[in-house]
Amino acid sequence: MATFTDKLRLIFDVDSSGATSGFASLRRSVGEANGFTGKLKAGFASLKTGMSDFVHSAAGAATITTAVGGAMLKAVGDAQELALEVGKLADATGLSTQAASRWVEVSKDLGIGSDTIAGLIGKLTKNLGATPAKFAELGISVQHAKDGTVDMNATLLQAIDVLHRTTDPTKRATLGAALFGKSWASASELVAMSADDLRKRLADVADVKVLTPKQIQEARDFRDAMDKLKDTSEELMLKVGQQLVPALTDL
Repeated sequence: MATFTDKLRLIFDVDSSGATSGFASLRRSVGEANGFTGKLKAGFASLKTGMSDFVHSAAGAATITTAVGGAMLKAVGDAQELALEVGKLADATGLSTQAASRWVEVSKDLGIGSDTIAGLIGKLTKNLGATPAKFAELGISVQHAKDGTVDMNATLLQAIDVLHRTTDPTKRATLGAALFGKSWASASELVAMSADDLRKRLADVADVKVLTPKQIQEARDFRDAMDKLKDTSEELMLKVGQQLVPALTDL
């Protein structure tokens, strides 16, 4: 399906009889203007006239409606995808949905998938539990919230900070593998940061991207509803097909 930009470009490139007289003068106005500033002014002036006519035409209204509708559907899809990803990370690691939201966004900025973050925390939890005394000597231990529950966010930041302060490359690689296993290599840029740098990045994540458990559940309910609708549609089409086969055979 052509995008809104594609449709505008098509109008610019073809005869203007199907659009408006305003668009017909766009290329001519820009071509005749001298200098960079002149071209900008002429282009915007012609575009404004053309857009005004275009919006008030039936074709323009339909195009804009389609563009807005497409943008809304994309927004819904993006929001649902983010919520499902955050929910998956929270379930796999014990992070709160708010903390998981921030880690998803920060890791995405660094080109690291949320599955890698889940792997880091999973390995860290396992290794700290297996040899707590070994890591306690380095100042790394499982952190707890005020209510006594495990705070995996603080635990991960503590381990990363100790790793960051290990300046010897060989010792850092050995410690990284001992803490995070193979996930250490795929997330080297992340774990090489200081805890302070990471805290700042996590805190800078926009509030709209920090999701609540209710929003996660709504996204899952929406996914389940769409899956059910898809299944129902497929069942309906199969039934229709089964009814048509005998009739077509007779024909």
